[in-house]
Parts: sequence; C-alpha cells; structure tokens
Amino acid sequence: MPETEREPQNNPLEDVAAAASDALNGKTISVNASTTGRIEAGQVKMHASTAGTIHAHAVSMQNSAVALTSAGSIEMHDSASALTIGSEVMIKKSATPLVIAGKVEASEVQTVFLVAGKAEGKI
Repeated sequence: MPETEREPQNNPLEDVAAAASDALNGKTISVNASTTGRIEAGQVKMHASTAGTIHAHAVSMQNSAVALTSAGSIEMHDSASALTIGSEVMIKKSATPLVIAGKVEASEVQTVFLVAGKAEGKI
C-alpha cells in the first residue's frame, strides 16, 4: 500500500519537488511492489508497482507501469506508461507509446508518437 514519506532525500531535485509539494498542500507517496488505481499527490515514487493514473508535481518510476502519467517532472527507469504528459520528462530504458512534454531527455526509449518542445537523446 502507498506510504506517506516526508524526509529530505539529500538529492537537490527531490528536495525541491518535496518543497513544491508542501507549497501545494500535496503529499509524497511511495509505492513499492503494489498496485493502485489512482494517485494524486505532490510527489510520487514508484518501485516495482503498477497504477492506473498518476497526477502529481513530480513522479519517479523504476520497474513500474502506469496507464496515464501526468506531472511537471517525470523520471522513468525500466518502466512503461501508455500516456506520459509532463513539462520535463527523463526516460531511460522504458516504453511509452505517447509522450507530450516541454522537454524530453531519453536513452533507449520505445515510443510511437512524441510531441516535445525539445528532445535530446536516443528515441
């Protein structure tokens, strides 16, 4: 089941995302080896999990799958998302058929349709 977590991670990007989550009265949700239908939070961290939809300020996924991921900042590693919508999206060794983003950084990504203001990497 999702857990609420509020400790600094000693990672500047995660700490900024957590501070933004606090400003938005959001929560940080960690999902580990679980399945959930919908997550709405300030920051979401997923590992070896699945979700139907995620709406958040920042999302970090590893070995996970989501039908719809919508966030300002999205990081995907060895994961899949049917639809990914974000301002800044970093994708490594993942699959996402449809990506809509302001900026995409990619490495070993499989996609069908990419709409981005700026795209870097191997897509």
